[in-house]
Amino acid sequence: IFKFSFTGTATCPTPNNTPINLNPNVNVTPLSRQGINCSATTSSFNSNAWPTATVQDLNSYVEVTVVATAGYQMNIASISFDILRSASGPVLGRISMDDGTGTFSHSTDFMPTESSQTITWDFADYTVQSGYIVRFRIYGWQASSGTGTLRLNNVSLLGAVTQTTNNPGSGNSPFILSGNNVG
Repeated sequence: IFKFSFTGTATCPTPNNTPINLNPNVNVTPLSRQGINCSATTSSFNSNAWPTATVQDLNSYVEVTVVATAGYQMNIASISFDILRSASGPVLGRISMDDGTGTFSHSTDFMPTESSQTITWDFADYTVQSGYIVRFRIYGWQASSGTGTLRLNNVSLLGAVTQTTNNPGSGNSPFILSGNNVG
């Protein structure tokens, strides 16, 4: 559905933070940081100031959102990304998903290493109707120093985008959903 592939110079804000939309019927935001800082490094979305606490800080994360345009739905299956931590970076991580309900009710944990690794989260396939914003957050914690970094690259959401059958005026369905009313 989308992919981020970072290349370029070591500057902040991170260069090339533009999603590659693999389908024109979705809108994807650039990756954003909350409670952490950009750390200039070439060819990655690098962040520092990760929490040093032994418990997850819900206010420190990297986020991306995706929404299907009107008349389309997303059938999402997995998300993956390359990750690398510095020696003093976070040793614990989590990726959480809000599947359009407004609540991060799905998550999986991982352990970032000092060697590049690919994290892939295959979850139960979800069908998300247009207008519902899907959010993914990547958390890191238990860094040994606030200068410790966590680098991301090749962030990809896999799945399909299809036209809905209840598209008003399409003639594909006798039912129309309008203003949360079915008619």
